[in-house]
Amino acid sequence: MLVYVINKHGRPLMPCSPRKARILLRDGKAKVVCKEPFTIKLKYWSTGYTNKTLTLSIDSGSKTIGSAVRDNDNKVYYLSNIEIRQDIKSKLDTRRMYRRNRRSRKTRYRKARFLNRRNSIRSNRYSPTIISKYKSHIREMNFVSKLLPINNFVIETGTFDPHAMVNPKVLSCPWLYQKGIQVGFYNTKAYVLSRDNYTCQYCKGKSKDVKLQVHHITPRSKGGSNLPNNLLTLCNVCHNKLHTGVITLTCKQLKSTLNHATQMNVLGSLFRKHLVFTETFGFVTKAIREYFNIPKIHCYDAVCAGITNPATPVLLTNQVLMKRCISKGTYQLTHGKRSEKRTPDGKISGFKRWDKVLYNNIKCFIKGRMSTGYAIISDIFGNKIDIKPMPKFTKMKRISARKSWIMTSYSIPNP
Repeated sequence: MLVYVINKHGRPLMPCSPRKARILLRDGKAKVVCKEPFTIKLKYWSTGYTNKTLTLSIDSGSKTIGSAVRDNDNKVYYLSNIEIRQDIKSKLDTRRMYRRNRRSRKTRYRKARFLNRRNSIRSNRYSPTIISKYKSHIREMNFVSKLLPINNFVIETGTFDPHAMVNPKVLSCPWLYQKGIQVGFYNTKAYVLSRDNYTCQYCKGKSKDVKLQVHHITPRSKGGSNLPNNLLTLCNVCHNKLHTGVITLTCKQLKSTLNHATQMNVLGSLFRKHLVFTETFGFVTKAIREYFNIPKIHCYDAVCAGITNPATPVLLTNQVLMKRCISKGTYQLTHGKRSEKRTPDGKISGFKRWDKVLYNNIKCFIKGRMSTGYAIISDIFGNKIDIKPMPKFTKMKRISARKSWIMTSYSIPNP
């Protein structure tokens, strides 16, 4: 475990051991500025202990971001996974529905504004979903840069050809895909694994088999294609049982969507346009991860992204920060069958929604609030925690206030 250190002026230094941090805090030479990740700030002037060359590597994605910090000896100082928001479009659609409903009720005159919205037709415009996901990457880079003295940036990007993924016959050489031989199958397989969230679609991970394979729903011998809608993620155990006749699949060909593939292409172009970094690709990272025999986790992908030293990566910390991006707040003013109830926009008993609290020695988040003094608590993913009797605000202790992302940490074994 490591303790992150910043100097008197707020600039990051190399982390220290928990023992040294306890001595500094005991002697009054430092103070705690953040509990998760645990960070201290020195109260005295220091020369700046930054003798290591640290690289922040990002495993970019349209659903989950993985990030890691390592030095030239492949020693890892930081790990995190970030769940990106996927509700931008649905929230905008809901807002548009309510806006049009207000205009049609004729409660007051409101001039139509569908002809003077220049923002939606301006050049070099990106959709709100792309902007949100791009800013999530930038925020993670800025967050880590305040904890550790970062010298270099490496970003793993994904390159997809949506037209060729739908119809591979458009390629002059069917086995080629943008970058070279076998890259096409790697990218298609990576797309299917990402689409299925790296989970066996039959046992949903119950077999505990970490080896994932891509299965043809309609076999090639019966005219099945290599299109993503004919591919399904299965673990090695279920795949073998399926081909030996022990189990059968009831699913049909999946409806394929290319939204995430398109978003990854746009995000890659945004990174190249606005950032200075070293670019690497998913199939290169996968080859490095398989060389070191490291399991598939987004933060481990970030560790392997852009590695040039053949030394096996060593984790100096086993704590992984889990972050989830959330909206800044609710904009719904009223609720109820006839919108007769005013939605509270402030605190209730000193708590706001998605505050991190401690209840019965359980770190959780406030998912819902009641004016009677009760709350609904959940984990970081929004899964409700059923506790009886119902949690009360008077028995909770707030750990941290809500922000535009919520954060917790968990331990993982050394790969």
